[in-house]
Amino acid sequence: MDDNVKHLLDDANRLKTFQGRSERIIAVLGNTGDGKSSLINSLLHVPGLAPESDSGRACTSIVTEYHRKKPNQEAPFLIEVEYLNSAGIKEHLQELLWNYRRIYRPDINPEALGDDEYKRLEATSNTAWSTLQTAFRHERDFSSSFALNMEDGSDERILEQLITWAGRIEWPRGSDEGFWTTTALSVDECSVATRPFMEDKFWPFTNLIRIFLSAHVLDSGIILADLPGLQDVNLARVRAAHEYVKQCDSILVVGRIARAISDQSLRSSLYTSLASHAPNEWQEQGAARLNIAVALSHAEDINVRSARREIQDPEIKAKLDRLDIEINNAQAAGSLRTEQNRKLMRKRLLVEERNKNVTKGLQDAYASKMSNQNSQLPVFCVSNKWYEKSTATGNTELVRESQIPALRRHCQAIAADALLGEARHYLRTSLPSLVTSLDLWVTNSIAAQALRRDGRHDRSDPSIDRVRQVLRPESDWVDNVESCFNELIMVFFANRGDIWKDQAVTESNKWTAKSAQYNSWCLHDGDWSTPKKPHVNWNAELIWRMRIDLDFQWDIFEEQTQDEFNAVHENLGASLVELKDVIGSATSVPGREELVRLINFGLQEFKHTLDQIERRFLVELRAKRSKASEATCASYIVENMLPAYRDASLVVGTGRRSKQEDIIGSKNLLRDTKRKMERAIESMAENILRNVKMTFGVDETPNTSVPPAALQNAGYNEHLQHFSSMVSVWREQHSLLFAREDGALDSLL
Repeated sequence: MDDNVKHLLDDANRLKTFQGRSERIIAVLGNTGDGKSSLINSLLHVPGLAPESDSGRACTSIVTEYHRKKPNQEAPFLIEVEYLNSAGIKEHLQELLWNYRRIYRPDINPEALGDDEYKRLEATSNTAWSTLQTAFRHERDFSSSFALNMEDGSDERILEQLITWAGRIEWPRGSDEGFWTTTALSVDECSVATRPFMEDKFWPFTNLIRIFLSAHVLDSGIILADLPGLQDVNLARVRAAHEYVKQCDSILVVGRIARAISDQSLRSSLYTSLASHAPNEWQEQGAARLNIAVALSHAEDINVRSARREIQDPEIKAKLDRLDIEINNAQAAGSLRTEQNRKLMRKRLLVEERNKNVTKGLQDAYASKMSNQNSQLPVFCVSNKWYEKSTATGNTELVRESQIPALRRHCQAIAADALLGEARHYLRTSLPSLVTSLDLWVTNSIAAQALRRDGRHDRSDPSIDRVRQVLRPESDWVDNVESCFNELIMVFFANRGDIWKDQAVTESNKWTAKSAQYNSWCLHDGDWSTPKKPHVNWNAELIWRMRIDLDFQWDIFEEQTQDEFNAVHENLGASLVELKDVIGSATSVPGREELVRLINFGLQEFKHTLDQIERRFLVELRAKRSKASEATCASYIVENMLPAYRDASLVVGTGRRSKQEDIIGSKNLLRDTKRKMERAIESMAENILRNVKMTFGVDETPNTSVPPAALQNAGYNEHLQHFSSMVSVWREQHSLLFAREDGALDSLL
């Protein structure tokens, strides 16, 4: 079969039904017991899919993504599991060992730490031990005495042994280099398939679970991501969650409505969830880039008497009085059904009023954090119980009052603009382009037969190379962006590096505290507070000057990058318009009009794909910028300072404080940290540009540290191949006719 015919048939099959390619990720954050998984089940309208628990135990131990069905997926559920590579396993085990062994080290003094801090370290140790047991209890030599050996060099020896044992774990049949997939016909089958990765020996090393299913909320391209609670004690897990959130398009924070009511400022729990991922960005820019919504769960839980006392509206009070009378009358008449009905009406009225007050309080509290003064924080007071019960009985009013449908619409709206753009593109470009390609193929076939009957032969033609050169602008673009990055970031970094290092030394000299307090900061990676010392983040203080100086440079770089994308659009448009005009002037050539239309559609196709590339580029750039500018556990500064904090916390005996200061405040350490951050930022830029080249079809080795979604854009190269081929075939089949023209096309191609 002719390659072009095959491509046209593939296009026709692909375009039989419309499914947008754009996706938007919503990260669902919340603490254990706040109803996060229950809310996801309600949004999906699939009870029991996300594991729930009434025991207070965390159900979500790893990131779980819920995707819409794949185009050719037949099973109700498709499951994909990614588990850690060797480097990830080593980092994870290092953290588990550190957390478990820390409280047993000889320098740990419960009296000096205080009861609260000692209990926290004890809980952390117990959790780490439980995780290690889950992973290695099947190994004969694994025991607490093995893991608590404190001899010289024991840390390295124990870690190496754990890594060896981890390498012997037999993953489920069908696993392939960190990836496993299966299908399920029901929710129960899905739970059975995923449970080993959430509870058994696999879960300590499982990185991500994806579940593809049919759900109305996912149809627009939304991905719901159920994230582990931020209270997770394992730094490797928390760091992974931080990294993941930076790639998300929106954040949905889930919390109990009772906490919002009891907290007078209405801020603490929600602020902690948001600020922990990007404290500086949240403090300075609020929701300008963090697309945030809040879901307050358990809205059906209400104390009728207390809520009644809070009502101030005379009209609402009158309604409640009438309901009280009707309830009393029903009780006197022995009408249980009427009594229950009126009590439910009273409860719903009180819940509605309470929800209004809580929503207004939260929106007022966060008004200063919103990007637009006229916009408000989206708040939804949801009841999963009401939703599940009323959908089963068909009570549409109670379904509406559960606010699940409203929250579902909010989620869908996040991807609505992208979906609408893709639908327009499908109707205005993709389908007409297919029809035009078919017309052009028919015309070319007829013309080719006529040429063969006349005894004329096609001549070789370099047009395909010229078309590729016109349509593949990545070379100049990448060079320009790379040059811009070096000038604005790397050269600036080199020129200011010594100033930032000196500032860091100055800051470290200010950290005066008693020996026990200083040790507490070392134990908590430089980010801590005590009853007598306010919260201080040493890492943030080390880089505050660098962050402020670089902020302006990052902004300029982002603007110039967008200018480069605009230039790609303009150059591409100009090149194709020029090609179209020349072809349009060849009036004696069959298929001219079809090819001109095809070029018009091709121009829109390439621009559409470039828009998607630009969006992904900016998402990744901003995520890496945050990693360089913030002082969270996922940041470059903490990553580089962590070994020093760990070494300092192991110091015991006389002169501990002085020795710890020498480690933490060492000029060599801070100079080395500056150099490592510089190399990390440079490497980050190389990875981003490499991924852009991949999307343009350049033969590069992909960066496996970025999400697969950032690499899965074969559309540009695919469109380029087909379009170039059609132009080349048309040009070759009419080469003799073009030889009689004025030569304008030859000069272009």
